[in-house]
Amino acid sequence: MRKILYLLIIVLIASCFDSCKKNKNKTFVSGIVYDTHSMLPVSNADIIFEDFNQEIDLHEVFRLLSDSNGKFTIEYYPDNRYVYHHFRAEKKSECSKSDIETSIYPERKNYFKLRMVSQCHVLVHIKNVSPYDANDEMCYFRSPWHITNTSCYGFSFTGMNVDITQTVSSDNSQANEYLYFKWFVTKNNIENVFQDSIFMPSCDTIVYNLFY
Repeated sequence: MRKILYLLIIVLIASCFDSCKKNKNKTFVSGIVYDTHSMLPVSNADIIFEDFNQEIDLHEVFRLLSDSNGKFTIEYYPDNRYVYHHFRAEKKSECSKSDIETSIYPERKNYFKLRMVSQCHVLVHIKNVSPYDANDEMCYFRSPWHITNTSCYGFSFTGMNVDITQTVSSDNSQANEYLYFKWFVTKNNIENVFQDSIFMPSCDTIVYNLFY
């Protein structure tokens, strides 16, 4: 008799939990993903939802893909344990990414616009083509035209046999824009200052030859 009574209690508790879950309203999250530069929708982008609470670190909850029009929609039952909501869009084939840190209102409809920022990379090939002695120095850094600082900071090299390629920038905000350089060259104790700029198309890697 007691076994039957215990079984009934367990069944009642389980049905209560199930009923409570069914009575809880769903949370709706929808939006669109578009490219910052072209303003066109981005299809098949990974939309990754992450959550954080006081006991569990940031972790992925679920992910989905944007459709052919860059749109996405998901509905789920909110977990009230979580106090922080983060989701982002990625598309490696487009070398783009987008992050948004926001409060997703539980049991309501949420709509977001995700701007994906195209990335680009610049490799600078530095080579000493007219060596004088082992004391030659060269320093370069990213710089807008108005910077007048003559201190050597950034990447610097000393010697007469420099031949190296360095990544100068992979700054997302520089895609489809100009990147400005300034560099200093010291030979025979005489310093000269140079500057240049290159256009960085999105989703591409540019090689810039800097011979001194």
